Amino acid sequence: MKGRNLFWGLIFLIVGGLLLLNNLDIVDVNIWGLIWPAFLIIAGVWTLFVATSSRQSLEIEEVSIPLESYSSASINCDYGAGKLTIDSGAGSATLLTGEFAGGVEYYVKGQGDQVQVRMKPPSPQFAQFFMPWMWTGRNWEIELNDQVPLSLDIDSGASDVYLDLSDLQVTDLDVDTGASSAEIILPEEAGFTSVDIAGGAASLVVRVPQDVAARIKLTSGMTSTKIDTKRFPRVGGFYQSSDYDTAENKTDIRINMGAASIEVKSA
Repeated sequence: MKGRNLFWGLIFLIVGGLLLLNNLDIVDVNIWGLIWPAFLIIAGVWTLFVATSSRQSLEIEEVSIPLESYSSASINCDYGAGKLTIDSGAGSATLLTGEFAGGVEYYVKGQGDQVQVRMKPPSPQFAQFFMPWMWTGRNWEIELNDQVPLSLDIDSGASDVYLDLSDLQVTDLDVDTGASSAEIILPEEAGFTSVDIAGGAASLVVRVPQDVAARIKLTSGMTSTKIDTKRFPRVGGFYQSSDYDTAENKTDIRINMGAASIEVKSA
């Protein structure tokens, strides 16, 4: 309740301040045209703050999904607010193990030689976005099998995301974030990895292993970008390693962000 009161207090304070300045002729702008953007900015910042700073203790659910006879996997993680960590560490007979603060709903479906897994919080998704103070403290720690090709689809809201995929065989990675902080370490020996990253108000760091070539395409709004141009010089509309066409291990990275800080560097 205290967090909710503070949030709305900030909204009223800023709106009232803008109206006062306009009435005193100190500023001459369309105040009502600023109110909605101001609301969105404050909501995003506040949601991210409460999602990543709370120490609320939630019940932890442990999950283990066997690999069985499947030779590849598609994993969708439909995550809301909190902290999400994904790396290697599952045993050879296990596809996925994890600890899920606040619980998890998951579905497993086999299709041919591929197994499809979908994970999501047990609460309605709208509640996490419009009432994030109720869902702070959610911390998911997931370990994946490093021996099978993986397709990962990560959808997150106001969150702190850390993906260490360096030892995993990730061939496709799709990350869609809201107001978030994300750090992604790409695979070292997965052959070819296709990467799509989209988000709103976010801080993004992508680390490319030293022996992996990369081609990087940026489509962004109001962003601050820092690309290691010694490794990835500008070539037309891309940043690209000089050995990209012949490299055994390489990645094609497409980043589409809104108001963001983007950095691509060596792992």
